[in-house]
Amino acid sequence: MAFISIKIKEVSATCTATSGESNSLILLEGKMRWRSRINALDGRDLSKVPWSIQIVELDKIAEVAKSSHSVGVCGFSEKFDDPEHGTDEYFYAHVGLSRSDIELLYYAWVSKKQLKSITFDVPNLNYGWEPDGSGKIWDMSVNHLLIQSATISVKDYPEEEPLEDPFADPMQASPTRRDIASIKDQVASATTTVNYILVAVVMALVILLVR
Repeated sequence: MAFISIKIKEVSATCTATSGESNSLILLEGKMRWRSRINALDGRDLSKVPWSIQIVELDKIAEVAKSSHSVGVCGFSEKFDDPEHGTDEYFYAHVGLSRSDIELLYYAWVSKKQLKSITFDVPNLNYGWEPDGSGKIWDMSVNHLLIQSATISVKDYPEEEPLEDPFADPMQASPTRRDIASIKDQVASATTTVNYILVAVVMALVILLVR
């Protein structure tokens, strides 16, 4: 078995129930994490090919996945050249989760949490030569691969630091002890300079009177 981890870039979701039937769908767009690689059998690098992932309820997954007690399938779509309906190459995955898990993901998303990544356990995907397991080999002759399980990482977005007000009056800030000490030093220095000037003026007057 091999694991594919995809960093999620875009999310869209619907979670509704009408006439006693639910219609829940979460769409994820992303690419493989930067430390992972996936190559075709001929050595072509597919690591940067985008992934399009559909998360649906378990009873709506492909029959081949149901019969194999898997949660979904994944595959590769070749580039299709057409003036109106052409598409670039991409990986796709169709994964089933329980209704409750989809609802948790949906409410996490609408609550501004980040759906960070999704990781698939793909039993029939082979590892590459990399000793750390970061490389995978994709056989283009295979129509699809089964997904044994899927894990989605969710986290809170980091809080943004408040921006400084460009129109704020810097004199409104309360001086610190260091600021006060610096002001005292400056005043003392200025006083000493004034004293020197006064002494010099007095000496000049005395010299003029003596002459």
